[in-house]
Amino acid sequence: MQAFGMAQSQVQQILERAQKLVDNEDLSGARKAFGELHQLLPHHPMPLLSRSTCYLQEERWAAAIPDALAVLDLPDGPIEEGVAPNCSTYHAAACVRLAKAYNELKRHDDCQRMLARRTTIEENYAR
Repeated sequence: MQAFGMAQSQVQQILERAQKLVDNEDLSGARKAFGELHQLLPHHPMPLLSRSTCYLQEERWAAAIPDALAVLDLPDGPIEEGVAPNCSTYHAAACVRLAKAYNELKRHDDCQRMLARRTTIEENYAR
């Protein structure tokens, strides 16, 4: 039980550090912190979605794609309000991130496919 508390404390510390790095616009450092979180939480979509978002903020469109696609391979769940506007779940947010990357890379068919998938996710989640 004590090991769980230590791991939870470590996750919280890394998450706080990552947020400070994002706030200070140190996106490279934030990406590394989110990578550490992914090692601790390999089945949770948040670290990968966050790292993908950092790549998008750096306008590294192609680099954002693998993490966002990996989110779609993980179990979906509700996302905190305000993290991804108009998205209720991690999968919906990943689809939006992918659509942005694909659009910037002029992969318009892939962009439209991701936007349609996001719409389907949101429609099914609302039920």
